[in-house]
Amino acid sequence: ASFTGSRALVCVKHVGFNWLIDPLVASAYSGVRGGLVIVDGDDPSATASTHEEDVRYISKLSEVPLLEPSSPQEAIKMIKFAFNISEEFELPIIIRVITRLCLEKGEVVLEKARYSKASTKTIAKGSEKGFKHTILHEKNLRLKKISEESEFNRMENGVEKDLGIIVSGNTYSFLKRILVSLQLDLPILKIGFVNPTPYTKILEFSKQVRNLLVVEEVQPFLEEEVKLALQQSSINIFGKYSNHLPWANELNPLALKDAIERILNKSLKMMDMVGAPKPTARYSRYTIKPCLKDFHPQCPHLHTINSIKKVIKQCREEVIIVGDVGCMTLDLRREDSIIDTIVCMGASPSIASGIILGGKKKAIAIIGDSSFYHNGLLGLMNAIHTQTPLTFIIVDNMITAQTGFQPNIGTTSEDLEIKRTLKIENILNALNVRYHVLNPVKEDKLLQEIIINSLNSNQCTVIIAREKCPLAEEAGAYKSFNTVDTLRN
Repeated sequence: ASFTGSRALVCVKHVGFNWLIDPLVASAYSGVRGGLVIVDGDDPSATASTHEEDVRYISKLSEVPLLEPSSPQEAIKMIKFAFNISEEFELPIIIRVITRLCLEKGEVVLEKARYSKASTKTIAKGSEKGFKHTILHEKNLRLKKISEESEFNRMENGVEKDLGIIVSGNTYSFLKRILVSLQLDLPILKIGFVNPTPYTKILEFSKQVRNLLVVEEVQPFLEEEVKLALQQSSINIFGKYSNHLPWANELNPLALKDAIERILNKSLKMMDMVGAPKPTARYSRYTIKPCLKDFHPQCPHLHTINSIKKVIKQCREEVIIVGDVGCMTLDLRREDSIIDTIVCMGASPSIASGIILGGKKKAIAIIGDSSFYHNGLLGLMNAIHTQTPLTFIIVDNMITAQTGFQPNIGTTSEDLEIKRTLKIENILNALNVRYHVLNPVKEDKLLQEIIINSLNSNQCTVIIAREKCPLAEEAGAYKSFNTVDTLRN
């Protein structure tokens, strides 16, 4: 859409961002036409992810600007700003948000909606690559000047000069509440235009204080940039590299208090945490909270897991269970978990196939419908091509349950004007692979029988365990969708 002059916005988590690297780097070279903004959600502590990651490094690698809002209101301003500079520089723009900001509620002021399509230009070409990198570098030099002057990067004066703090994104709001509770008035440099980093502003700020503490989540990206900016300075720079702040997980008040105490060499008393004012924000009628700690008691995936458990007990040989990103990650939190490993989205059929071919062991791959549509299909195609006797279970709840209950390729939505589905069965028919479709709640014994037969066969077998998500059902999410309900091929 952006290549033809329309504005486009893409929302992904950090794990999904990894899949965007190839087109991201290419589009930075080729240029975009309509504004292209990528909103990335990083997840400190990996509360709903397989791992932590810091997309700011990808921003630097790809030479693409990155902004980081500190509040819901600033997020709105940044998105508008991002579209404008995206079109001015013909570059994609990344906006990084972290879990704390995504969960934050607050009243915001909206401007009147205005939109005009970008001026008509030819579709971006990928040719003339020889000098494109030079042009990209020149754009970043101009963007650096904009970063230095940006309203999103600002200095706040403080009474105490022994320590100044440099902070980015929503961690700024967290820091401010901590400083109030510690009754400290420290100078702060808040950086919202993170890449290119405003070196001149950092140097100017450093001259006001005797020590610097860099506060950020997850990796020490900003700390490294501060050290580059101040490489000719003798000022003390503290952060993760000095082990004053933890390298992993969300920052907590005690960790920040401890870091400040060690630098100032004095004990501090923390008062009650001062929180943000309670807003009058309303939840959308579509808001459903996904399961984050365990399965819903009536979750059909539990029936599938229990059926696999019973089969494993009957098997004389070891059976390796390879899970996938999505609802199945909840099994890893259970004491009686059956899943041996989860690597990344769509990897389960490939890893299970490798175990079967390389280790001569039996293996079951289990994946959700959304992850299968996303990229699990490729691993299945390879298993069929190599004639791997893979048992591949697709737990199909006909919705993207773990990340917000959105429709997927298997659902239609009148609200979203999606009128055509792509049934899993149609894909499997085209692949000419043996498959079964059943309800894991009502047909658990049949499911166990099919799994046993599949493990003992020399063919690739796909099992679609299909039943609706009870959480989505209770909230009426399926009423907006037309779901596939065929239970027989």
